[in-house]
Amino acid sequence: MTAALIVEVARIVSTVLREPVAADPALLATDFARWDSHATVEIIFAIEDRFGFEMSPEQMERVAGLASLIDIVGATIGEIVP
Repeated sequence: MTAALIVEVARIVSTVLREPVAADPALLATDFARWDSHATVEIIFAIEDRFGFEMSPEQMERVAGLASLIDIVGATIGEIVP
């Protein structure tokens, strides 16, 4: 499910940003003009909603791009993403 998790996180970010987002963990928030602090909050809410958990403040502070989101989700739902 690792690849599926990466694709799903990218899909969520794409939906929030309303622009295509490749399933590339190397992508950072700074790679997108629309990914500002407001978008980060929306992405966090969407991730929490989709995967059924609430991020801790520490996890929220770590969100900097796809890799951090994938790591947070993977660790929380029990899937380690390389």
